[in-house]
Order: sequence, then structure tokens, then C-alpha cells
Amino acid sequence: MSAPRRIVRRSVAVLTAVAVLGTVSLLTTSTDQGRVAAADVLGAGGEFHPLDPQRVLDTRSGINVLEAGARPLVPGAGQAFDVPLSGLGGLPDMIDDDQVLAVAVSITVVEPTAPGYLRAFGTGDVEGESSIVNFGPGETVPNMTVLAPGDDGQITVRLVSEGGSGTAHVLIDTFGWFSKGTFQESGSRLIPVGPGRIFDSRNPTFGATPIGPDQSVQVPIAGADSLNPPVPGIVPDSDTITGVLVNVTGVNQGPNSTATFVSVVPERPADGVPPTTSNLNLVAGQVKANLVMVPVGSDGSVWLYNSAGDTNLVVDVVAYLEPRPTDTREGRVIPLNQPFRVLDTRQEIGGVPPLRLGPSMADDWSFCRFVADVKIGEEWVGPQSAFLGNLTATGLERRDDWDQSFDADSYLTVFPSALDDDDPPEASNLNIFEDQSVPNAALFRYGQRQRDEGVVDQHSVRVYNFNHSVHYLVDAAAVVLTDEGAGTELDCP
Repeated sequence: MSAPRRIVRRSVAVLTAVAVLGTVSLLTTSTDQGRVAAADVLGAGGEFHPLDPQRVLDTRSGINVLEAGARPLVPGAGQAFDVPLSGLGGLPDMIDDDQVLAVAVSITVVEPTAPGYLRAFGTGDVEGESSIVNFGPGETVPNMTVLAPGDDGQITVRLVSEGGSGTAHVLIDTFGWFSKGTFQESGSRLIPVGPGRIFDSRNPTFGATPIGPDQSVQVPIAGADSLNPPVPGIVPDSDTITGVLVNVTGVNQGPNSTATFVSVVPERPADGVPPTTSNLNLVAGQVKANLVMVPVGSDGSVWLYNSAGDTNLVVDVVAYLEPRPTDTREGRVIPLNQPFRVLDTRQEIGGVPPLRLGPSMADDWSFCRFVADVKIGEEWVGPQSAFLGNLTATGLERRDDWDQSFDADSYLTVFPSALDDDDPPEASNLNIFEDQSVPNAALFRYGQRQRDEGVVDQHSVRVYNFNHSVHYLVDAAAVVLTDEGAGTELDCP
């Protein structure tokens, strides 16, 4: 049983709630000398420096300076602890010579004994109300995020139980960092595309064969084409491509599927030598996605490694990494001073009452006022093409006409709004079943939406739901700058 692909668009009010929450300031450096304005020469500010993935925290074994042991899960305010990152996992010194604007990390919750969520933010900074990982008892849930470290290069992690008290383990893997403008070495920029599907092991184009135990499969990135709609060269065929931002979905539902982990790495792992970090942890019967930022290998590809059993893997590209000229803004990533909740369909937003997104429906959200309100100090940061954040789906309700013998599940896709009503791309951000809250990091790229006669909103994002009805939340963590629209005044309703 499947739902139709036709979109029934639901017009959603502009994000007026964002504007009244006040100025969203950005972290550049700790002094006014490092403040970046739109006309400044930005140097390496907001550029990405990839690292070989490395685990810098594992409360199961005591990696990092923290003692080994599960962390408390406490209802209400939860339990917080600080995690030093300075000089760890290939990250630079953030105490004596701080050149780090933000870190790119994967945070995983392991073996929780109660349902809850995890927050993370720069130590000493305002905490905010957004979450990075939502989990149920016994689940292993990873999620990627971009965070601006706080005091002495530390981040603070808070675990909050949504049931009774319990415990959970926390893992943190580093895979890169974004530099400040004073850093002397250039990095790469994040160039949003698509989203577009570039690999699906279920598809005959790619062999229609699951990845077996201790097996790896190569996925070309430079010059990759996407499916449905077909986009030849969605990533340029260039040796200047240094990395990629992809959404990787594990479909672990075959007859030979078992508990496994999946790693995305630049080079092919040696036989019998699994990678030391993971991007997905799957149990038999599970479908789960995770956003991954990874360097490309010497041949412009990445490799997907599966640890055990047979599992199918799906890869959707949302951005690539490439150097850009110093005097341009395109692709620079600037973190917000803390993750910031921009919408929650469980609450009234701009006069729109709480309302689930129904089957084969899409919401168009205007982020014009959000874009206009992102500032460094009192100065607007300038034109933006996208933001990095977190998408969480929750509260799935099955359709009344759905056969009770079938599981009720759906997926959400985030993509740029379009002036026409074309079908969503063959891509997804997360999959959700009943009685779940599922988070995943996402890149929200802006598109166009007709606002008034003759007026086009240039900062609109569409959220599509495949089946049943579901609530969703969006948290913003960082913005992606662009040169397009420089010198043009925003006209927000």
C-alpha cells in the first residue's frame, strides 16, 4: 500500500515569530576586531577544514578527560556536563590561539534507559530550547551538528528525560571545523545543491543489491548525476571538490538484515579492518537516516561501509565543498550563538494553529524575516542561500483508511520552494514510524514562492510529507552566505 505522489500545497504564514524573538547574533571572534561585515575581506572566515573522523568522547570507555560511566537522565531541567574539545581529534588549540569559529561533530546517544532528548551548545553561552538528538529507551541515535565552542573550547551537553529517571551514554566524533577570518590557511566553502539522489543500492541503476557484511561500496561524488529529476553533474566534475554533505539512509529490512553500523569514509577500508567511527547504527527492520559531511578521496569518491548482515543504503547529496576566491562570500558558514528553534507545528505560529502535515502535502515556509534578522552585532550579515539545522518529526498519526495490518510510516523531504507545483525530488531527510520522535540534521536551501501579485519571496523552504500526518520542528544552527542579492534590500511581509 502506498500513498500518491501528488502534492497538495498548504499555504503557511510567514515566520513572524522569528522577528519578534530579537536579533540572532553570530560568533566570529571574542573581540570587535574580528567582527565581519558584508563588505569586509573575510579571509578564511566560515571556511571548512576537514578532519579524519575521530572519537573525542565516549562515556562507555572514558575517552576524553571525563570519567567513564553512563550520564544521568533526569526529568525537568536535565543533567549537564562540559566536554573539552580544544586540541582533540585534530581540532586546533582553542585556548591560547583560537581560530575556530565552529566545529562539525556527530553526537550519538547510546543505551538510554528512558526516553528523552539531548541539547548541546557552547559552554557559557545561552542554552536555548532546541534539541539535537531525540531518543527512546534502548535506541542508538546519532546526529550531526555545527556548534560554536564556548569557554576554553568546550561544549556543554545536557541530557533531559521525558519519562522517569535513567541513564545514557554519549559519543562525540569530530570530522571538521570552520575557521575565523584571521586564520591564515584557506579552507573550503559549502555550496548547496539539490537535494538529489546519487546512489540507491535498491535501484537497478546501481545493481539492486544490498551491501553485505564487512563490505564497502564506492559512490562517486565529483561529476555525480542525480535521479528524478535527473540532474547531470549535480556535483561538478572537478578535482577541486574536497568534500560533500550527503544524507545517508539505511534500509535494514532484508531477510539477512541484522544489527549493524554504517560508516562513510573517503577511502576504501581495508578488508577486515572496520572504520573506527560510525555514521549510522541500525537494528534489524529499521530505516534510519543521518546527515554526513565527509572529505572525498583521491579519486573524487566516498565509500560506504556496512559492518554486519545485508543492508540497503541510499545517498542524497545536498551540498559539496570546494575552495572559492577570498573576496567572495559564497558558501561561508557562520554559526548562530546557539541553536535556535524557528518553528514547531505543535504550536501556533504567526496566527496558524497547531496542525499536522497531512499525506502527500507540503508546507511552504517563508524565512525572509529570519534572513533579515541574522546579524553580527548590529550589522546584518548579508545575503544567505541556506541554513544548517535540525529537522525533527514527531507524533505520526495513521490515516483512517490505512489497513491496520500494515505499519504506518512516512518520510519528510526538505527542498527549495518552487514557483510551480512540481513533485518533490526523489530524496528524503528522515523516516518516521508511529510512536517515534526522529531528528536529523538538514540543509534548508532557499527557493522561490509567489507571495503577492508580482512579488516573489526568495527565501522559501518547502517541507513535504509522504504519508499519514505528522508534526515537525525546525532548529537553525548556522547560516550559509551567498553573493547573490548583495546590495538588494530585503522586502519581507
